[in-house]
Amino acid sequence: MKKKLGFIGLMLIVSMITSSAAAAGKPGSGANPAEIFMDLRSQIFNMSPGSAGITVESETEPWGIVMDIGLKKSAVTLVSLKDGTASLYFSSGGVIIGGGENKSIHDFARDFVISSENFIPLMQRTLNYPLPEAGVVNIYILTGSGIFSSGMIREEDLSNGMDKFSKLFNSGQEVISALRQLDSRK
Repeated sequence: MKKKLGFIGLMLIVSMITSSAAAAGKPGSGANPAEIFMDLRSQIFNMSPGSAGITVESETEPWGIVMDIGLKKSAVTLVSLKDGTASLYFSSGGVIIGGGENKSIHDFARDFVISSENFIPLMQRTLNYPLPEAGVVNIYILTGSGIFSSGMIREEDLSNGMDKFSKLFNSGQEVISALRQLDSRK
């Protein structure tokens, strides 16, 4: 539990730095939103379930999902962990974290991760985590035996139910909607 709180605490500090730097809008303020976004994204790809405070039953059990969504001039990354933790990172600056403390977000995030196990056979193991272009999504499933990628998929195909990953994408959208709703209340 200590390690998990340490990771969440670090993310809170990074969030405050990102918000302060974005508000200041000054070059040299030490916090470039795009760099912070990439650092946060990199951290999750370099974590193990144990370092996140998560216990898994087997090396192939999913313990987390990263879903990148390419926008016109930026990207959004959803991170959901098996313990119900959920965060949303914006490459243009800012994060929404701590969603797992909310019961509905916790349940959506946990269900998103648990349901992902059925999609692993459709994915490829990867060591590369490129951001998608506008209108494109890439979903990564984190397991003890490696990270698996859906590959780049058109968001329109996912939204219209025309792709084999549409159901998984829709589960991720539930997490995003719940996070945004919680953030709007704050």
